[in-house]
This record gives sequence, C-alpha cells and structure tokens, in this order.
Amino acid sequence: MASDRLIHTDSYARWVHAIADARDGEVVYIPHRREDPAITATVADRPSIRVERGPWPVEVSLRCLPSGSVVHCLPSTPLLTLRTALADLGIQLIGSSVPDDWWTPSASSRFREGVASISDPTT
Repeated sequence: MASDRLIHTDSYARWVHAIADARDGEVVYIPHRREDPAITATVADRPSIRVERGPWPVEVSLRCLPSGSVVHCLPSTPLLTLRTALADLGIQLIGSSVPDDWWTPSASSRFREGVASISDPTT
C-alpha cells in the first residue's frame, strides 16, 4: 500500500521497525514485488532487518519457514491466502489493521472499508 501511495511510508516503516525492535535477532522483510526501492531502503534501514526478495509468490516462500515462525502482515490479498496456506504448518500469522492516520488522501473511504474487512477474519 505504501508503493501505491495509499499509506504514508514513514508510518509503514515505523510499524516494521517496531516489529523488528520487539524481536531478538534478525527479522526478514519481504517487500511487495512492486515496492519502490526507496521504500525498501527506508524500511530496512537497520542491521536487524534483512531484505529477501524471493522468486516465488510470498505465499509459497513463507510455506518454507520453520514451524514456530511468526509472520506479520497488513491487510492484503496475501493475508487472505496466507490464513489457509500457513494454517497447518505451525506458523503464526499476525494481521494488523491500518491505523486511520496512516492513510493518504489517495485511499478512498470505500477502499479503507474493504481493507478493514480483510483485517478482521470474522467479517
């Protein structure tokens, strides 16, 4: 969503940084296939964040993780498919909603509502 200018890059980067800061050791950041390199550089601006661009869709790459791994994701189509793809592997999937102050004027209210429904698996 940052690459599409729907959310503020600095807010997105702070979210990734908070996840990395809460973990011991290195975390892997898998950027969206269309992510602008400047966004990737902003997000992965510390040694504890390793960028990995795989040749496969993220759903396939993450199925290779060991049991006990934790995956964080904003609401997106991968979040929808990852719920199924990772369910039987012992990989924890944490979907995060997008705070209101992250949105840019480019994100319509209809889009925001649609994204909110992806965040909440009960809707």
